[in-house]
Amino acid sequence: MVSRLRSPNADLSIELDEGQHQLGKPITGRVTLLPGEGFEMRGAKAEFICTETYWLRVRRTSRFGSAETNEPAATLIREYSHPLFVGSEIANLMPQVGDINFTIPLNAPPTVQGGVANLAWRLIVTVDVARGRDISREIDLIVMPAPGERADNTQPTENAAPALTQFAECDMNLSLTAHRVCMGETVDGVLRVYPKTGRTPQAARVELMRAEAAGTSNADLSIGVVEFQIPESTGADEAMEFPFSLPVPECLLTTISVHETSVSWRARGTVTVGRGKELDISQRVTVRGSS
Repeated sequence: MVSRLRSPNADLSIELDEGQHQLGKPITGRVTLLPGEGFEMRGAKAEFICTETYWLRVRRTSRFGSAETNEPAATLIREYSHPLFVGSEIANLMPQVGDINFTIPLNAPPTVQGGVANLAWRLIVTVDVARGRDISREIDLIVMPAPGERADNTQPTENAAPALTQFAECDMNLSLTAHRVCMGETVDGVLRVYPKTGRTPQAARVELMRAEAAGTSNADLSIGVVEFQIPESTGADEAMEFPFSLPVPECLLTTISVHETSVSWRARGTVTVGRGKELDISQRVTVRGSS
């Protein structure tokens, strides 16, 4: 059986009022349809779709043997749809305008754009053409989290106590002023080092780290660093304090965990002891949308 459909005799365009959008706030705009002679429409819809891309470890077998490879995969995370041109009478050569006014719920994931993690939103408009090929247009969307909210809309467990780790060379304590910050704010705290007899550290640093995961693909990146030198006058067993302030850059990577995708942030303190050996301690930080 051969299906033959003629090309649609119409033009379709999408125009949105804003370049960026936000969870919990309306996305507004319009769809314009310019039908040609003899054009017949059975219906039209606008779809808001969030797709996750990630990597999977797959074993392939052939007559030469088997091997594992990382292969890309995609999953539809969210999909919302609403009709267009309801009640409109389509007349030849007469433009028809359909309004877009849709709010993506607060509990939906925002756009995520990282080196590994990726959640992408698209608006797809489709016109069902009678006895012809459907017309479809799409546009990429940037959907921001609501200000001050976690990207996955859940509240983290606060860890009010500072992190404490004991090593043979020293004890380390990392305390943060706040465990939840917004994009554009700073992660503030103090790294404390308590050397043990004859084990004075040589250097110290504190980094803001961001870990991304998408299936079997992972990345752990240093986003900012403050380095400290140990004064020569420091006593062998003298406790040391290193206050720090690390800015959180504006980016599409708030703390999130959805299906195979996750983004997490932490502050990591590191001290260098004898022969270049490094000891570290970390505290998790929840990064939310800009306030």
